[in-house]
Amino acid sequence: YPVVHLRKSETGSLHHFSWIRATQIDGDIWSATDVPVGETTEEYEVTVRQGGQIVFQTKVTASTWVFSDVAQQSVLGVGAYQMSVAQISERYGPGPVVSMTIVDHA
Repeated sequence: YPVVHLRKSETGSLHHFSWIRATQIDGDIWSATDVPVGETTEEYEVTVRQGGQIVFQTKVTASTWVFSDVAQQSVLGVGAYQMSVAQISERYGPGPVVSMTIVDHA
């Protein structure tokens, strides 16, 4: 399943990305504050593309990722870029990708 509600916020020179993970099991538990992971580990693949090319890729173990101005300057050229996230399943590998385009990059 894809992640949902991919969002970006900024604090100074830090660009915070967050999302809500999906679950493979017990996803209809309405009384819970968060659905279970449904895997033994929680892992996501974060990819940054610019001009259709992958310029940065990493794996994270929480539903957040920070892209600092310094990191952006080392991998990005001028212009918009696309940030995407795929939740990784032990059985299936990376799931469907959810992306957003960031146009405020200078």
